[in-house]
Amino acid sequence: MLKSNLTISLAATLLLAKADQPVHCLKSQVAGKWTLEVSTDQVTPDIFSSYEICTHNLPNRVQVIPKNHKFEFPSGSESLYLMLDSDMTVKVLDAQGIETGETGGWSMIYDQAFMITLPDRKQRF
Repeated sequence: MLKSNLTISLAATLLLAKADQPVHCLKSQVAGKWTLEVSTDQVTPDIFSSYEICTHNLPNRVQVIPKNHKFEFPSGSESLYLMLDSDMTVKVLDAQGIETGETGGWSMIYDQAFMITLPDRKQRF
């Protein structure tokens, strides 16, 4: 009886679930050629605004996005072409895919994100 109630409860919960873990990436799925659009704009987050869009600089903050919000790319950006190798190194490429000689590293953040470090640029992505 307990087993059948548990099965019914689990089935009902699965029918009500509207989302799952949004990302699950393996290193082999992340390694390869990437093109990043890097903003030249500087943004200072407003910690008092409930409509703050990018909350990665604000730990433990709920992200609230109004339904009518229009997402836009920044006015100034540049393309950054990268090769993320399976040995966790990064090679910067030009627009034709040729190595520029600039290198860095990358690492997985759990299975949900990755971080790229380019020491010559003093930037992390």
